[in-house]
Amino acid sequence: MEALRRVATPTNKPDPASPASPASPLPRPKRGVVEEERMEEERVEEERMKEERLEEERVEEERVEE
Repeated sequence: MEALRRVATPTNKPDPASPASPASPLPRPKRGVVEEERMEEERVEEERMKEERLEEERVEEERVEE
């Protein structure tokens, strides 16, 4: 029973497996980096969608001209 209590009780030691832990060998992600990456991905996706729409419009105009 004592062993279970010890396992269930959190410790003050940082988890070295966590990237947010100061004991972790992994670099801690900077604040805002994830948001910036997500926003960049959204901009790229929007640009791709615009290009696809323009291409579809060009194809449609070519069909109308024929």
